Amino acid sequence: MWKVLRYAENDIKDEEGYVIYPAGEWYEIGSYWTLDECASVVKHEIYLYNCTCQDGDANPKFRIESDFE
Repeated sequence: MWKVLRYAENDIKDEEGYVIYPAGEWYEIGSYWTLDECASVVKHEIYLYNCTCQDGDANPKFRIESDFE
């Protein structure tokens, strides 16, 4: 399996204001069976970023790691 991780530039909070992922940490988006699935997820995340980004927003950072035992 492959894991897709994203870097949190800012604290990611839930709707109640609690920090789910602190700034400066990598968090897992999901696990997938193939690299093509991982690439599709990253591509979609970049598309969503492009739809909502504003001036001064940091570019998203992604990492794909193997999770083979």
